[in-house]
Amino acid sequence: MKLVTVAALAGLLATGAAHAAGTGCGGFAWSLDAERALLAAPEAGDTTAPPTFRRLAMTPLAQAALPMPPERAPREPGSALAGATRVSVPEAGLYRVTLPAEGWIDVIQGGAYRRPEAFTGAKDCPGLRKSVRVRLDAGEAVIQVTGTTPVPGLAFTREP
Repeated sequence: MKLVTVAALAGLLATGAAHAAGTGCGGFAWSLDAERALLAAPEAGDTTAPPTFRRLAMTPLAQAALPMPPERAPREPGSALAGATRVSVPEAGLYRVTLPAEGWIDVIQGGAYRRPEAFTGAKDCPGLRKSVRVRLDAGEAVIQVTGTTPVPGLAFTREP
């Protein structure tokens, strides 16, 4: 009887620890320390090559001059905001785009959407909301963000 109670208690503790790890800033699938630093000190970046902070001028979606329509249509198009920025990709590889606030990320290269290979997010981490990993070729790419929350900028980094 005691063995069952100890096993049940151990299971509850393990479940609680796993749940706690998935909340707050500990809930991301990969470390975002470099991105957090870029987003916290944007004046240190704002170049086109990674690692960099890129500013976004968010305007109403209907007035935004996006190179392509958002791949995922906003739930509330009338209240949607959008912004885009160009980045330089020095060599082919896996890159990250990280947002400090809620938003949909489209990465466009060669006139086509580049689908993320992975994404991670947390709703209760101050200064970090979402990050995607996307494989890019050397050259130029466009990152566009849509959503109902203003996003002042994004971090663009190379996967370590």
